[in-house]
Amino acid sequence: MSVFLLALARRHWQTLGVAAVMLALGFYAAAMRLERDAAWAHLAQYKAEAAAQRAQIQRRQSRISGKYAAKAHAATTRIRTIYKTIAKEAPKYVTIQMDAGCVLPHGFVSLWNDASAMSAVPDAAAFLNGAPSAVKLSDVSRRHAADAEQYYQIAAQLKMLQNWVRAQRAATQ
Repeated sequence: MSVFLLALARRHWQTLGVAAVMLALGFYAAAMRLERDAAWAHLAQYKAEAAAQRAQIQRRQSRISGKYAAKAHAATTRIRTIYKTIAKEAPKYVTIQMDAGCVLPHGFVSLWNDASAMSAVPDAAAFLNGAPSAVKLSDVSRRHAADAEQYYQIAAQLKMLQNWVRAQRAATQ
């Protein structure tokens, strides 16, 4: 029998060589397919873990945003309450007699308005600085209280925003 196989192998050595190469290529292709399937499974697992991590970060960031929104609202309400009280109390400190007795010069009014508008210092020769204006002391008092309220509102918002950014950055690490 082995003589028969040997004779068969001599006659068909090319066919057997091709069959052996095909068999080796089949094993190689199967191994590559297994490796590819393992890589796809690893990628799918990585994507699932990344999605879970993103969802966790988004939940932490949402909690942080809610917390800071509540703090910002509380700060705004507190500042508004303080300045409403100041506006109610101002007439006790700036009376009608004070309004009548205090003459604000044009120079003061001009400087005050330019400072509020963040514009350049006015030209001194534009008008008589010492001439009396029609602006009352109570008007200046109210305007100052409103400006101070706005300043503290913006300062509180900025501080809250800075803290929010720090907390958001910490939540992603």
